[in-house]
Amino acid sequence: MLEDDDEILENATGITIFPPENEEVTDEDSGDENVVDINDLPGLQLRAPAEINLNRRVDDSDFSSDDDLPIAQLIPEKPADKNLSAKKQKRYNWTKEDLPPPIISDMAADPIDLRVNENMKSPLDFFECFFDEELIDIIVEETNRYAAQKNRSQRVNKTEIKAFLGVLILSGYVCVPRRRMFWERENDSHNVLVAECITRDKFEFILSNIHVKNNEDLDIADRFSKVRPLFDHLNRKFMENNQMEEMHCVDEAMVPYFGRHGCKQFLRGKPIRYGYKLWVGSTRLGFVNWFEPYQGASTNISVTYSNYGVGAAVVLEYAETLRKKWRDEKMHIFFDNFFTTIPLMEKLTDMGFQATGTIRENRVSGNPLLDSKVLKKQDRGSFDFAKITDHNIIVVKWNDNNLVCLCSNNSGVNPICNVRRFSRKEGKHIQIQQPHLVRLYNANMGGVDRSDQNIGLYRTSIRGKKWYFPLITHCVDLAIQNAWHLHRNNGGVLDLLKFKRRIATVLLTQNRKPPSTSRGRPSALVNIDIRYDRLDHLIIIQPKQTRCGECHDRTTTRCRKCDVGLHAKCFVAYHTK
Repeated sequence: MLEDDDEILENATGITIFPPENEEVTDEDSGDENVVDINDLPGLQLRAPAEINLNRRVDDSDFSSDDDLPIAQLIPEKPADKNLSAKKQKRYNWTKEDLPPPIISDMAADPIDLRVNENMKSPLDFFECFFDEELIDIIVEETNRYAAQKNRSQRVNKTEIKAFLGVLILSGYVCVPRRRMFWERENDSHNVLVAECITRDKFEFILSNIHVKNNEDLDIADRFSKVRPLFDHLNRKFMENNQMEEMHCVDEAMVPYFGRHGCKQFLRGKPIRYGYKLWVGSTRLGFVNWFEPYQGASTNISVTYSNYGVGAAVVLEYAETLRKKWRDEKMHIFFDNFFTTIPLMEKLTDMGFQATGTIRENRVSGNPLLDSKVLKKQDRGSFDFAKITDHNIIVVKWNDNNLVCLCSNNSGVNPICNVRRFSRKEGKHIQIQQPHLVRLYNANMGGVDRSDQNIGLYRTSIRGKKWYFPLITHCVDLAIQNAWHLHRNNGGVLDLLKFKRRIATVLLTQNRKPPSTSRGRPSALVNIDIRYDRLDHLIIIQPKQTRCGECHDRTTTRCRKCDVGLHAKCFVAYHTK
């Protein structure tokens, strides 16, 4: 269309490619993860609809037939929902009134007793609160089932799966360009802990066959059905082992992935641009209580909240999860402007939750606040606010570096505090006013980002070709991050790196493979750089016979520098190119 019509070409601003329809769930490899090319898209994506975006509206008369109309005009409109239309059309009466100042509780965490607790659980014990024997049994059963379906004779057991997890965890802080380097005999890359725990071939067998659900029992409507048992198990264990906290937040997180999948997202300006997007609910310090992968319209969110929109439904789903465990406790949820709407605030109020979030001005029905152009010209720190007459909901617009609009059903403008900012105009730091709900939002909103930071510090570096493998490794990293929070909350003093090293070391030490007398073929690269340098090569007697490196007969002498068995007659030939 762009090539055939010059008028459309002049007005085109971009091309929107819609997600592919659900056709089938497959185990096929995702292809080269390092190649993301518009000319190498899979057939499923090529059959997906696409639409040209224009910077002006094109009349229907510009097209010769219905086949040339934009896809958006051909999609039939869904029947209007009475509840949804009522909420969209609802108008509010606003008044210049603040909410009553809240009773400010001490948000600081309880002091940690730094004395050594003899009954303190080990790091592995905290990790096994989430990756317990039940989950290991599921992985063993489904991995063996999948291998049998593919007519592969090998089988795995619980010890080998735990060793496999230990290698994945270790790869987060000991990164090598190729995973096989862990088993090489060169001194610069050989890892004794890994090589003595699991063989290379067994590790790669598990890597290519690992499963958590039977392929014959997949839910076609759920694009993440292959890993759904893992998600459900971790969500249940997270809620069983967490501690009651008042402050919670909801945000999105990204799992890096560069292969092919219909749910892969691209988020411009994010630290992780390509990958799977997760909705995450956590405490203010980063303990993840709940997560759910985004998969478009088929996202696993309760139908009860579908009328509120995708963002608001995610918050309500998390709120319902919290309320199932703590029915009468006071809890405050924070979220950003993607989620916040006035109907969401009303629903959370009815559910007994306090809520605060940034909000987009076009979502404030009958916006009573000062125009942005007017407020921007006022002094830095100026603000305007308004409250819904018959609801305990307030909207505040504050002028800082830029304008920000917030909404809350609990916290208002007072008590106002002063914050320090640098003024370019005056060339010095100044004090400006800050409404109370802004301070509260800044103090409690970063929980999901903090968990992402912890995971990103030592993220599993081993990658596979299955589209679901990054989700499995992310779950392992997420479980360790949550286990570390439990460790700290119970008086532990280990930092995240030491905590993770303790888990990897124990898994690789306790789950070693049976000792074997056979040795693999030595690498041809061993001593290749020192073999021909003609410096300090001396022949010495060795206590046991070994094979000569030149003629391969048995010998009782060896080269001290090369550490290779050699006859005296073969000494010169071996060290000569």
